[in-house]
Amino acid sequence: MPEIEIKAKPHIESKLKLLKKDFSVVYDMVYGPSTSGFGWDPITKCVVAEAPIWEEYIKSHKRAANFRHKEIPHFEALYTIYGKDQANGSNAQDPTDVIEEMKNEEVINQSDDSGYVT
Repeated sequence: MPEIEIKAKPHIESKLKLLKKDFSVVYDMVYGPSTSGFGWDPITKCVVAEAPIWEEYIKSHKRAANFRHKEIPHFEALYTIYGKDQANGSNAQDPTDVIEEMKNEEVINQSDDSGYVT
């Protein structure tokens, strides 16, 4: 439709980025190393946990609140796509952390660009 001024490429990329970010939040709750008490209900397609576990987790993970009673119908398919790409452990980084680190390195490299190799 030519009258709609939505650019397909950035729009789709934005949706995919949000989908992966949401998947990461749910994945961390269900499979994360420090999230005991959470589980996945394949019947209701929801993350399940007792109320006190949710409340404590949401204190430090605000985005998780969006998934408390929300059906996530494609989680298993997303797990097949993204599951093995999930880093874990103390050195794991979110994609936004990596982008921020790259920007910081770029700024440092530009400020050190005196023509001499350091």
